[in-house]
Amino acid sequence: MFRIESDLTQIALVFSQKAQLLENSWGDHLVEAAGDGIAAVTHRIQQKGENTSGNQMITQSAKRSGAYSRAYAAYRSRQGRQIGKVDFTMEGDLMRNYQIIYRGMREVVVGFMDADMNEIALYLEAYFGAAWYLSVEEQKVVMDSLSIKVFNHFN
Repeated sequence: MFRIESDLTQIALVFSQKAQLLENSWGDHLVEAAGDGIAAVTHRIQQKGENTSGNQMITQSAKRSGAYSRAYAAYRSRQGRQIGKVDFTMEGDLMRNYQIIYRGMREVVVGFMDADMNEIALYLEAYFGAAWYLSVEEQKVVMDSLSIKVFNHFN
């Protein structure tokens, strides 16, 4: 006769404790993921001039200088701003307002702190296409990072 002994009860208890630790820190992990997402979106917009779909954002104006209409490009140039790509930055208020606006234990919301900046962002998205959302590649990077954090709770 064979007898199998195991410490399955102890393993289940340790697993349960680690799962509870993960549950307790889930909100913190979501905040980190949201911060990673904000960084990815702002980098794509400001450094690449692309919307969420990866399309270059350019004016719809027939008379263009760089990515902007001639008149706005001239204004931006006078203010010392680049005109080669649309970067949603003039004074910087819009990008500064793009932050975590709600943090809960199971949910984190990213958006604009100021209603006026939210209106500007809505206008820009209507004009250039969705820009304030994670692209497929950005989602993968954020989710991979979050997965590593979750996996590390069980090591």
